[in-house]
Amino acid sequence: MSSAQWIEVARAVGLTVASLEPLALRGARHGASVVVKTATLSAPGTRASEPTHLSAVAEIDPPPFAGIYFFTTDLVRFFGVLHGAAPTGHPAVDAVSIAKAYDVARVGHMLVAHGQPHRVGFDMAEAASSVSLVVKDRTVEALVSGAHADEARVTFLVDVAARLARALAERAIDVPQRPEENEARLRWHDVAATLGLSFDARRWRIYGRLDDVEVGVALEGSPPAVSTTFRARFRHPLACGMHLRRGFRESVGFATWQDGKPTGFPDLDGLVVFDASDQRRALSLLADPAVRAAIGAEARAGNIVMTDTDVTVGRGGFAGRTEITRRLEALRAIVERLTPRLPLAGPFR
Repeated sequence: MSSAQWIEVARAVGLTVASLEPLALRGARHGASVVVKTATLSAPGTRASEPTHLSAVAEIDPPPFAGIYFFTTDLVRFFGVLHGAAPTGHPAVDAVSIAKAYDVARVGHMLVAHGQPHRVGFDMAEAASSVSLVVKDRTVEALVSGAHADEARVTFLVDVAARLARALAERAIDVPQRPEENEARLRWHDVAATLGLSFDARRWRIYGRLDDVEVGVALEGSPPAVSTTFRARFRHPLACGMHLRRGFRESVGFATWQDGKPTGFPDLDGLVVFDASDQRRALSLLADPAVRAAIGAEARAGNIVMTDTDVTVGRGGFAGRTEITRRLEALRAIVERLTPRLPLAGPFR
């Protein structure tokens, strides 16, 4: 679809255009934040050259932090068999999906109330008769085959994803807290206060500005355990189509990235790979030895991803005070080297 067509669809359904490259719409429905985009799904061993599906992703807020990951059985041909899958305990959900979670008891608490299957599970099973579903701790994604977007298709997908996300969020509020979560919550509150940042306890997010650099820390529920993600945003886009990551295949938005290229720098090759639309500019940004040293250090300790807009590092488990401070400072230093603060302008003459 052309950009003009996406803009018309956005206007018709009451969403805003979040991006034209890639195409994406953003808005809210039924109390949930929603993004509409195209998705590319390919069977193992193949690679689609064009988007294959239309997708609506709604945020589960607050998330349950149960490590939920399940998808409806029609997606097995794209995602393969989910190793370590386990029943959720809700008969309707288990009949249409393959599920995995590191905290099965918490999933059961959400889907089965007082020994009785909760309505939200039946709603999920009913939705699966007309859309494909992928549910994680923070999101519900509804997909339909074919990337064409019109008012009816977008409205339908958004309503399905948003209603389910809102219902799961309402169930997540009631899940019992684990002792290690309460202890970690106190540590995160303390370190945020020390660094002058804000802490959203319900959403497990530290956010704010560290020496004029926008940073964030988030807890993610992803099998087989929780993980901590650290992020810093560049002061302005790098404008080279950068996608640098640790050297392994990674799925982003259910579309597998192509194998990356070596950087050509011995201290990074074998450790990270990258793709860029403007490779000359990307390599010039990596020419700074201090930048390479910082990227290499984070890649050895966690899963690093760097794009035109931000740099992110993820690692398993709850991060403590020392690690949060150290990693945010390391990411801030990368931002400082790649997008230095502009000097204050002098008076007009």
